[in-house]
Amino acid sequence: MTKQRRRKLIHAIAKRASSEIFEGARDLISIDMDIDYASRHIGINLVRLRDFDAFNFAHDICGIYRHLNRTTLRLEDCFIPRSAAIYTRKPQPA
Repeated sequence: MTKQRRRKLIHAIAKRASSEIFEGARDLISIDMDIDYASRHIGINLVRLRDFDAFNFAHDICGIYRHLNRTTLRLEDCFIPRSAAIYTRKPQPA
């Protein structure tokens, strides 16, 4: 994925999160940065996150907001988003 495509996906996710979950209570750049850091740390399938239904989208965004340590830029407390790449990889043949 190109950097430009990645930035557009993250921004689209942040805009959706801002309107559906935070209702303007958090600034867009903070949401954008949280998603970017979490994605770099755990490997998030951004297309899957963008296309999630409201329940799973809220689970991942609220979990990232709650469990992202903004000092270390790592997800803590064993939180793994449902859009994490480990859940979206194709199984390897045996």
